Amino acid sequence: MSRPEAGEPAAIVAVGGGLRLAARYDEVEDLAACYAAAGARLLGWSALGAATMTDPDLVASAVLSPLTFAEAEAAVLAAATGPHGLVPAAAEWEALAAATTAAIETVRLTDEQHEARLWQGLGALLGSGVRALPLADEVGLGLAAGAVGILGYEAAGPRLASWATHHAGGVRDAVAFTGGLVGGVGGAATAARFLAGLRGPETPVRTVPVPVRVDDSGTQPRDVADLADHLAQLSDLSDQQHPENDGTIEIQTLTAPDGTVRHVVYLPGTDDMDPFSDDTQVRDMRENLRLIGDQPTAYGVGILAAMKDAGIAPGEPVLLAGHSQGGMEAVALLSHGTPYDVTNVVTLGSPTAQVHGFPAGSHVLSLEHVGDVVPELAGAPAPETPQQVTVRFETSVEGVVDNHSFTHYTEGAAAVDASTDPRIRASLASLGGFFAPGQEVSSRMFQITRVR
Repeated sequence: MSRPEAGEPAAIVAVGGGLRLAARYDEVEDLAACYAAAGARLLGWSALGAATMTDPDLVASAVLSPLTFAEAEAAVLAAATGPHGLVPAAAEWEALAAATTAAIETVRLTDEQHEARLWQGLGALLGSGVRALPLADEVGLGLAAGAVGILGYEAAGPRLASWATHHAGGVRDAVAFTGGLVGGVGGAATAARFLAGLRGPETPVRTVPVPVRVDDSGTQPRDVADLADHLAQLSDLSDQQHPENDGTIEIQTLTAPDGTVRHVVYLPGTDDMDPFSDDTQVRDMRENLRLIGDQPTAYGVGILAAMKDAGIAPGEPVLLAGHSQGGMEAVALLSHGTPYDVTNVVTLGSPTAQVHGFPAGSHVLSLEHVGDVVPELAGAPAPETPQQVTVRFETSVEGVVDNHSFTHYTEGAAAVDASTDPRIRASLASLGGFFAPGQEVSSRMFQITRVR
């Protein structure tokens, strides 16, 4: 497929996960459960043989007709435990149930995930020798820091930047390989935890309300494109010219005509790209490493404090919408659990493979721009699960940094809103309560900073 030219609408090229997958997996899992139930029932029936042979009336008749009693006993035992009896049949059904379960678990692993694990394994094999060196930590740090530098900055060189732009999947493989090299079989997550640990323990945070607004603070979102545009406005508050606003998040409270209250939490991405920064900024490279390592973060603690201060009550549906690091934090909060009823997450340009599943009944919609290397930094593709729908889309290709920009993700969000794919439509339907017209809107802004 040719890429769209500049100015053309985004084109969706792949959709993964979602309800269609859930239905197929659930049906096969139900079949495995039926097999197991059949085995258990047959095994239960086999116990009737012993009960039958010890029946007082049957035992009393044995003295009257020993020969026929012996024949009856042999027949009952054969039916219960013989080669073609209930016990062997029960074992066969149980084995079939186990094989079906194993098969569906194997099918869940996509070819891309196998490929990522292969690269990770190759890195781990080579890294086992590196880690035996006297300066193993320094070697690992140098390799990982070099990978971060290469992937994070176009200044690494136009040829490399161009390659990364057009081969984002190759970036994922490189991260998987480097993760295996540094972290062994634990992969990118272990490597990220190692690097984050070099910066010392996580810091406490301070979360305070701030008197700032964006144009859409008083406007409820109508669709995913509105969420993307709102996140873009919020991110602009803490651009390079306004570092005093770093760490700002927004919580909208939506009240429907029937009194139902919902909340949308907007989470921007990284403010501070300096890997050696040691200031009060909370959205920094340390948090990126901790999130890739699936560890708790100061940013996450601050978000939960803001949600409490905003008065979010138990049982009130919450949508977490995040770009880049903000999306990583959103899926981490949903995966790890919070005191709140997080029903939905929308991520834009965020790695999501680092978390270990989502609660049943929750919904994650992840947008990934083809050519954006950031979603690949977990070293594996987003897993195919019923809870998560991952949409990959193409627009015109720019540079490593520009491919991660809101310009592309707003276009991609519009393509998602217009899509007729049943998995996307089902994911959008789960967001219907947040997008329903006629709701009253209130907004509160919070700033999260580290306490030094």
